[in-house]
Amino acid sequence: PYIQTFFTNVLVIEETSESELSNQLYELIHALYNIDSSILLSVLPQLEIKLKTTDIQERLEVTRLLARMFSAKDSNLFIEYKPLWYCFLGRYQDVSPLVRSECVKFSKYFIVYHELTTEVISEKLLERSQDMDEKVRLEAVKTICEIASENLTCVSNKLLLGVQERMRDKKWIVRKEAMTNL
Repeated sequence: PYIQTFFTNVLVIEETSESELSNQLYELIHALYNIDSSILLSVLPQLEIKLKTTDIQERLEVTRLLARMFSAKDSNLFIEYKPLWYCFLGRYQDVSPLVRSECVKFSKYFIVYHELTTEVISEKLLERSQDMDEKVRLEAVKTICEIASENLTCVSNKLLLGVQERMRDKKWIVRKEAMTNL
């Protein structure tokens, strides 16, 4: 109960704590999740609020935390916490290119480790390969090519065609990445 009270105070009430732990809140959540996920039963749903905050840095940190937790090799978190999973998927269309790029970076682990997420993540990755921001497009191309180099059977034809399209990208760096990796 003390752990949940601490996280509720910091996450929801946004009560600043005298503890040094509040500065490392997301690392602490990740460590506790790795030790025993049942400790965080009431805490994880509260992260949905933080995914929707207007503070870009906070959204980026929570997105990074959830991406690590959802994409971990033996994780079933995306099955156990569907509302949080769908909220996380919404970050692929975040206003901030930094947050979208962070989602793209972890897409590889979803596709390689979690067959159940492959279809939805592949679709999100394909959308990001056509992102308005060149850094997000570049990250998408790199990620798709990394997946293909590890296990080609995990990559759909649509994703490969998406990389092929990037060979005609308006930015040289994206074209170069697509050409050298295909």
